[in-house]
Amino acid sequence: MTRVSVKEKRGLSLANGQVEPWISGTFHYWRSDPQLWPDILSNIKAMGFEMVETYIPWGIHEIERGKFEFGEKEPRKNLEKFIQLVGQAGLKLIVRPGPHINAELTYFGYPPRIVYDPEIVAQEGSGAVSVHDAAPKAFGNLGYASRKLYEETALWFDALAPILKRNLHPDGPIVALQVDNETGYYFRTGAYLLDYNPESLRWYRTYLEKRHGTLKALNDCYGTSYKSFSEIAPPHFFAGESLKDLPYHLDWSRYKEWQINECLRIIGNMWKERGVDGIPFFQNLYGPMDSPYNTNDLEQDAYGIDVVGLDDYQRKEIFRGTSRKASYLSGTSKLPFIPEFGSGCWSLPLWENTMVLEDQHFTTPLLFMFGLKAVNYYMLVERDRWMGSPLTAHNKIRHSYFDFYRHWNSFLKKYKFHEWDLQSDLLVLANYDAERILKALKVVEGHPIHFLPDELGFAEAHSFFKYRLDEELPRWNTNQWAYALKNHLPVHCSDTVAPYEKLKGHKAIWAVSFEVMAKAAQQNLRRYAEEGGTLFFGPLAPSLDEDMRPFTCFAELENSNEAKIGKGKVILLPEWGEAAVEKALSGAGIHPVMEGLPSEILCTRFTHEGKELYFFANPGGQALSFKPRRKLTPLYGIGEGKVAHEQLNLQPWSVTVWEAHP
Repeated sequence: MTRVSVKEKRGLSLANGQVEPWISGTFHYWRSDPQLWPDILSNIKAMGFEMVETYIPWGIHEIERGKFEFGEKEPRKNLEKFIQLVGQAGLKLIVRPGPHINAELTYFGYPPRIVYDPEIVAQEGSGAVSVHDAAPKAFGNLGYASRKLYEETALWFDALAPILKRNLHPDGPIVALQVDNETGYYFRTGAYLLDYNPESLRWYRTYLEKRHGTLKALNDCYGTSYKSFSEIAPPHFFAGESLKDLPYHLDWSRYKEWQINECLRIIGNMWKERGVDGIPFFQNLYGPMDSPYNTNDLEQDAYGIDVVGLDDYQRKEIFRGTSRKASYLSGTSKLPFIPEFGSGCWSLPLWENTMVLEDQHFTTPLLFMFGLKAVNYYMLVERDRWMGSPLTAHNKIRHSYFDFYRHWNSFLKKYKFHEWDLQSDLLVLANYDAERILKALKVVEGHPIHFLPDELGFAEAHSFFKYRLDEELPRWNTNQWAYALKNHLPVHCSDTVAPYEKLKGHKAIWAVSFEVMAKAAQQNLRRYAEEGGTLFFGPLAPSLDEDMRPFTCFAELENSNEAKIGKGKVILLPEWGEAAVEKALSGAGIHPVMEGLPSEILCTRFTHEGKELYFFANPGGQALSFKPRRKLTPLYGIGEGKVAHEQLNLQPWSVTVWEAHP
């Protein structure tokens, strides 16, 4: 029975056919006085939210193995009462029941017995258990191939499923479920950090057989003479001496990507087996857009995940990364979604400057400006280990924060923003194969939170390509996005794993490319060009497949930098140069969304039923002024709906929205 489904690029389609935008905020019921729950929910509703989200922590509800407390003795744990109050408040509910939740809990939501069980914890290459070095107490990184992990999780799901099942929409307020949380080795994503647990090695060999099909095919790929898959041991570090040694190492990275996806498939099926189904299943990745995270792949039907989102906690000064992440989700995901967007931040010294309201004022509309359609603000209600939310733990209103969300949500609802489409004539593709290779060649893998040493480079002998990937790849990617921003191009982002369906509809595709690109990616891009698109490569046209074998779908570029392919064409840009880029893009019909804007301003354009909206952002500390070439009426950010402006004055760190007139 389909109770709720995802309406692509729009929101959640409910049983009555209504499409509701997915705009929610987090409230952890168990961290608050139950007597305050009704009033807190009322204040969330008053901010303009129609949905609230909560984790449901296994480790909080479990008394002892297999025994659970759901409010019989402790009112804070009365989950079903909370769910009913959500419904009575006229809100929908997003649930995140784990098994992993993090939530800044000491054991990330697990019972302590789970994170110290050697049968469950992942292993490092040395055979030692893999430890997560988190404050206030270190514990084991869990192994996704552990049978015992799923057996123990089944106890939790058996207890929780009846409560969730009877409260699914339309009988109750639950409209979506997160399958796990930030599944990805607890931020330890280096190629060789883990998991060498015996059960993981069995999964590894299963994956190799799935990928290669036969032992002969694997031996041909590796240049080896294995007599059975059971003989194959994974690499513990990069020890290759030539290009032909790369496939063996890259298969370990591919396995870890598959392992994450397979873990989520298993957990999702566990819910369906217990009757918790008919609603969208989603997953959040903690932020990176490269191996072992494969957003394009994870949303495929094989894994049962409807929506994959990326978390984001950024100050306003990091606007290039925030805008690119939103653009990536817009060009990649079925529903561009940030499952955790910082509303306040956790109380750890991670930034030189803590996020404050001014950051949220700028970065929130910036996300939507670049294509975001769904967001969960984490958190709306403050609690231990968190600060800077619009409501305190005691339900006191921080009026400046409260008013901001009420104002922004009012804009989204009034103009039905979820129905508008971002103009995206150009699709910018990151090279997923090159990013995977970089990770396989790293000497030391750092940690994004705990600041371990990190060496991004590798020995010169390990650079098997014409270009140093660790130097050239970042330069091309950075220049590409900076060029798109300052020239106000109508753009989406994705990566080379994108299926053909995601490529269609764009006038041009611009892929950062070196020697290596997977066969499937090359074939999809070739088909795109043959059917009339314009394709740009740079600095090199692909000449090798994912297994380092000679392969190209673009032999036409061997003797020329431009060639006609079917109804379209392909162009090689061997050197970075803005004049050459401008000429190529203009020839493909890629023009600014509005001419004559200062390069410092960011601008995007949305359309709906013949109408146009323009977003203008000033990402800096000085006021900017310009005269637009369209007649515009302000809708958000300055003098909403009052007058049409000829001269626009943009305040520092501001985002405004305007409707264009014929």
